[in-house]
Amino acid sequence: MRAPTLPCSWTVAALILSCAPGAHLDGAPPAAAPSAAQASAAPAGGVEAAAASQGPEVILERPDLAAYHGWIRYLGFRAERADERYGAGSERARQDHDELAAWTQRILANPRLLS
Repeated sequence: MRAPTLPCSWTVAALILSCAPGAHLDGAPPAAAPSAAQASAAPAGGVEAAAASQGPEVILERPDLAAYHGWIRYLGFRAERADERYGAGSERARQDHDELAAWTQRILANPRLLS
């Protein structure tokens, strides 16, 4: 009997999430982490508001969120291609866009989600 297999998207997601936190898939060297003074300068109540209004590119620009870069790139790729794969305005395309937005909000609201 054949062992059950995961759908391709789950397999890719598992591979991306299993990358070392400091590893960069694009080959670019990691940027310097923000200093403690820079990190503490952020407004305390602004995290939730920022998460709601910012897109996934904000996560990709932040070196302290490097552990999420691969996952966000993957979801972004799916969302970019969803309209041509499933048809503009289709339920499946909307789900891919919503999934990217939901993960973006979750990560920005709780940057230590994986730890």
